[in-house]
Amino acid sequence: MLAGCGKTTIDEKKAEDFVRSWFNPPARSATCPSGVEAKKGATLTCTAVSIDGQHFRVTAHIVDSGGRIQISSGDVRPVD
Repeated sequence: MLAGCGKTTIDEKKAEDFVRSWFNPPARSATCPSGVEAKKGATLTCTAVSIDGQHFRVTAHIVDSGGRIQISSGDVRPVD
């Protein structure tokens, strides 16, 4: 989380680490957008590349204004 301009934003590096660790084994890489406001109920869309090279679109749900996110299996979709 970062505080600035009176709003809390999602820490993109922490979000990327979380997305990577969601996979088993952990994904090779993950990319999440920067500057996303930590607003409960909002989402952010990240991309991940699994250890075998498959690409995924991951929708992370922001669960509180502190910037915590969660992902469920239905939030992870392969990219064609």
